[in-house]
Amino acid sequence: MFYVQLNIGRDVTDQGPLTDSEWETFQADTRDMLVELWQDLTGEYRGEPSVEVHTGGGVWLDHSEESAHLSVLIPVGVQPGTQAAVMARFNRGLGQLARDFHQDSIALITGSKLIKARRDVAGGGR
Repeated sequence: MFYVQLNIGRDVTDQGPLTDSEWETFQADTRDMLVELWQDLTGEYRGEPSVEVHTGGGVWLDHSEESAHLSVLIPVGVQPGTQAAVMARFNRGLGQLARDFHQDSIALITGSKLIKARRDVAGGGR
């Protein structure tokens, strides 16, 4: 399994927040990037994954702003060489997304550890 999360903020340095339309487009474009990543890593181009979107308040450089984090769980093992090439392309896309929406940064969080259910953990369960 491979988990990917992107954290984005609404504010633009020295300009204030994106307009409602720009913010919606930024979130949609970010979601589309996660869908494309899932498709590239799974080889499945007919369906779409479940992308979770959570919105609320965040802080960037001691400045409070509206923010969102979007995440996807990719349920397949990915060959390291394939993953590295796909992630390099994905990172370039993130750079372009940041430029398009005048962002200082976009946080990328990845992980590949399986989260165990309580019943699977020693001493847990019923």
